[in-house]
Amino acid sequence: MSSLQHVYLDYITFSSWVLPETLKSASSLRVFSATSANINGTIPDFFGRDFFSRLTTLHLDINSLEGGIPDSFFGSSIQSLRLNGQNSRSKLNGTLDVIESMIQLTEVWLHGNMFTGTLPDFSGLNELQTFSVRDNSLIGPVPESLTELRDRNRVLVSRLRSLQRLLLADNNLSGMIPDELKDLPILIELDVSNNQLYGRVPEFKQSVKVRTDGNVDIEKDGPSTTPVSPAGGRKGGDGGGGGKTRRVGGGRWFASVLVVYILILLLTLDKKKKKVII
Repeated sequence: MSSLQHVYLDYITFSSWVLPETLKSASSLRVFSATSANINGTIPDFFGRDFFSRLTTLHLDINSLEGGIPDSFFGSSIQSLRLNGQNSRSKLNGTLDVIESMIQLTEVWLHGNMFTGTLPDFSGLNELQTFSVRDNSLIGPVPESLTELRDRNRVLVSRLRSLQRLLLADNNLSGMIPDELKDLPILIELDVSNNQLYGRVPEFKQSVKVRTDGNVDIEKDGPSTTPVSPAGGRKGGDGGGGGKTRRVGGGRWFASVLVVYILILLLTLDKKKKKVII
């Protein structure tokens, strides 16, 4: 299989299976795409650069994988990485530390999993266009490396000039939205809804879709003394934005009480009429 370069298994209904070790012999592999192909187990180490030095596309989204992103991905040549929406009980988990070393990345879809820890250091990800980690369990601030400047011919410019979509919703991120995000030249979507952010929202261009709902302290000078957990997340099947407003339970409580009252009233009428209402 040394000459095999492209594998596409998307949306094929297989019986549950794991990625075989024999795949590592495909040393020329450039694209491996198996979206919704009923794969379980963990992500094999051999997808790292030691075996697949030319791999640019790895799509394993909407399967039943678990475990973390292998350390062997350090320095990988992967450009498009889609691991979102795993259906396994523990989903994909662990930290995102290895991401910061994958400097060829243009697209990262990790949403709908159970990743923990902080966001990675973005300072080396100069080609990044889309970064989606919504609906995980990430903590900490939105890192300054997202807006870090570099010297280009004595002019300070943002490192992430290619960034178009930054989707961080439904985590436990804290702190403020960096004001410099508004200066990203081709940003079209920022979703930080349902976190624990506070402070003023930067004045983005009208062309930028911004979502901040579900942050109870947004536009306030500081965080609440008692942190408020964000609303439940969205399922992570596809890759874009899409959102929801944080739900309030009062309406459901009132509806439940009303239903109980109606049932009691009907039973009372039944006894008076000595009938059974079906």
